[in-house]
Amino acid sequence: MNIFKSKMTPAELAQIVGYQPQTINKWIKKHGWQTSQIKGVKGGKAHAIHMTQEVRRFMLSTRNLRQAAEQPEAIPLSLISAESPLMDDDFFSSQLMSVLLQMCEEERRCLLSLLAREGISGMLSRLAIR
Repeated sequence: MNIFKSKMTPAELAQIVGYQPQTINKWIKKHGWQTSQIKGVKGGKAHAIHMTQEVRRFMLSTRNLRQAAEQPEAIPLSLISAESPLMDDDFFSSQLMSVLLQMCEEERRCLLSLLAREGISGMLSRLAIR
């Protein structure tokens, strides 16, 4: 399961990222995101946001989602898959770098030693990931 669909209404997106739909609409105008009109909605102003990589990156960089990412229990594991925007290379790299920067020098040395000794597969099996 993926957090974002290919097209989402401001209300759907607001529910996921924890902001008001009005805020999402402001971001649409400010950043020039592509939208499509939703036919059959009274007033004709309803639209769906095309969830491009740019939009996904922006949403993942918002304060609310960054804070949720720092609290693993806040994001259900079922939402994190290989296709998930949470596994986006930039996002994943920044999270990994954040962890490394929080380690002391001795911890980093031990991690490097573990990687050199056992490789990625060995480390993942120790973490019960594989």
